[in-house]
Amino acid sequence: MSLTALSPESVSLPAGGLWEVSVIVRDADGYLSDVVPTLTVTPPDGIPDAPVAMTLVAAGVYRTFVSAPDAGYYLARSTATGLGVLDFAAFAIVPSAGAGAVTIADLTGPDGYMQVSSWSDDQVEDALAAEAQAQRDVCEVPAAYPLSLREALLRRVVRNLAMRGLPLAVPTGDAEAGDTVLPPGNDPEVRRLERPWRKAVMG
Repeated sequence: MSLTALSPESVSLPAGGLWEVSVIVRDADGYLSDVVPTLTVTPPDGIPDAPVAMTLVAAGVYRTFVSAPDAGYYLARSTATGLGVLDFAAFAIVPSAGAGAVTIADLTGPDGYMQVSSWSDDQVEDALAAEAQAQRDVCEVPAAYPLSLREALLRRVVRNLAMRGLPLAVPTGDAEAGDTVLPPGNDPEVRRLERPWRKAVMG
């Protein structure tokens, strides 16, 4: 007897979208079952909704579309009496595109990523536009901009500005003495954060 996931057990989707949850129900002998499972959804506020019966779409196959109006983490538990339970998760993201996912205030504001900056807003804006394009050149950037890409873009901008003071890309002085400390040319954190979204290179 089992309850098997037919849809992915973990997904990301735009806030306001529909989340499909599908399961296959089998009895103790492994045959498709007519036991109707219920689905209990817990939205980002942490308060579970009332269980609802899942819809039969084929023998032993049941499906429910869950509305995800707000950004945040959703959990869903499918329960088939006497046959077990199965958990699903979805993260709903507010859609935003390109450099709009990061603003000047995110970088230079009182609680901004850069904390202290001697760069003008125009200079930071130029760096942001250039690095947003550079990220799009190497990554498939979805409309629902992931937090991992956002963090990578912030790091990209900081390195861009640091390099502007070193046009020949040669650090000066002794880093141990407190002089120029140069972010690595191929930032491992940017690589790590962008890895799932990198475009496949063919040939």
